[in-house]
Amino acid sequence: MELWIEALVKDKKGKVLKRVKRKAHSFVGNFIRCLAVQFASGKETITDIGGNTVNPYAYSQSFKCNACSGDNGLGIVVGTGTNAVSISDTALQTKIAHGTGSGQLQYGAVTFGATACDASKCECTITRDFANGSGGDITVNELGLIIHMYEGTVKGILVARDVVSGGIAVANGQTLTVNYKIRATA
Repeated sequence: MELWIEALVKDKKGKVLKRVKRKAHSFVGNFIRCLAVQFASGKETITDIGGNTVNPYAYSQSFKCNACSGDNGLGIVVGTGTNAVSISDTALQTKIAHGTGSGQLQYGAVTFGATACDASKCECTITRDFANGSGGDITVNELGLIIHMYEGTVKGILVARDVVSGGIAVANGQTLTVNYKIRATA
């Protein structure tokens, strides 16, 4: 299994100004723990994005990341942190808040592309737009993917985190589009 990231900065007319595309190095330990819960219907000790220890169990609402506009606790999230990725990461170092204030980005809804398969691979793409209406430039240094797991209530679990070397500058009025592509290869 592979994870790929693509980040596009677009102007107000949708013209792509910058593109970053590379294989991600970002599945964190919580990803495997969440898989183990789903595969074995067993309990795993997992730390959620709030730093709380939880013991989720297999449930139909688990592994969802279909966040609505404005929801920065689920789906693809972005931040300004620059710490190296660690297998033990459970949250972004410095998540950017949703909004139009200084240092904030407007989180769009998470969307999903159709699953695409051929003779050698099968993949799905998770996408989210982040509009900068803050009045200033914002540099995005980290990307993450938060899913839901269930422990009597829904818990947000970070399963992937990437740090982009040099960051991605998003000027006021521009939009950052982030794609996470999960790929299985033969």
